[in-house]
Amino acid sequence: MNLKELKEMGFKVLNIEMGNDVICDGCNADMTNSLRVGGVLLQRSAFCPDCSPRIIESAKKYHEESYLSYPKEDETFYNFVLRIR
Repeated sequence: MNLKELKEMGFKVLNIEMGNDVICDGCNADMTNSLRVGGVLLQRSAFCPDCSPRIIESAKKYHEESYLSYPKEDETFYNFVLRIR
């Protein structure tokens, strides 16, 4: 179903701007102005460089490595999150 069909059915469709704030989904650290490199994405949740070792270890323990995505080499966590949004 597309947006036009939803509108025709009477649904109100909202567009929400994500903005440029980047917050870790694990520890809630504000990484918006950080130049730190690293981090990891587990499905749709982004984890900062401090949280990522724990997330990676857990994913390996439960054989869920296929759900992990990593930033490009030397990519900041901030740029990584903005790119995957």
